[in-house]
Amino acid sequence: MQTITIVDKKITTGKGEKGEWTKTTLVAEDGSEFHGFDKALTGLPIGSIVQLEPEIKGKYINIKEFKVIKEGEKPVIPKPPS
Repeated sequence: MQTITIVDKKITTGKGEKGEWTKTTLVAEDGSEFHGFDKALTGLPIGSIVQLEPEIKGKYINIKEFKVIKEGEKPVIPKPPS
C-alpha cells in the first residue's frame, strides 16, 4: 500500500459498450497520477490522505483498492449577497 495526499483531482465521464462511466484521476504531491473508476473517489476533497494499492496497466497507474486515512476539508462555497 502507498500513502498519498491528494493535491489535485480530475474527473472524466463517458459512455461505452458497458454503459456510462466516471474515471477519477488523483494527483499526489509528487505529481504522480492514479486512476480509478470507484464512484467514492469522486467525492474525496483535495487535501485528503489516502492509502492505496496501485496497479500498473500499460501507461496508467490504476487504483486497485483504497482506504481514506484522513478526509480533506470540503470547500466552502460563499453565499451570494442578498
